[in-house]
Amino acid sequence: MPTTITHVTVKNFDTWREVFDELYDVRQEFGCYEERIWHNVDDRNKVTILMEWDDAEGPRGYMESPEFKAISPERAGWVGQPVSYILADAD
Repeated sequence: MPTTITHVTVKNFDTWREVFDELYDVRQEFGCYEERIWHNVDDRNKVTILMEWDDAEGPRGYMESPEFKAISPERAGWVGQPVSYILADAD
């Protein structure tokens, strides 16, 4: 199953988390079945997100969805652009 890892710096973790949580159902529709979120121990505004998906098209569809695109960088509080990787097991 594909995994995405995303690194993003935000202005305020709590504000970003509220916006992220709003899209939970959308991620589910695209096959996201597990999410884990970490923040840096020295700066909680540096966030890493791991998501597990049913297939590789899920994260692509999610990131192209109207709901995801409607979230403005200003509202989510992104500092710069998030960096995402879609990964497959190396076995």
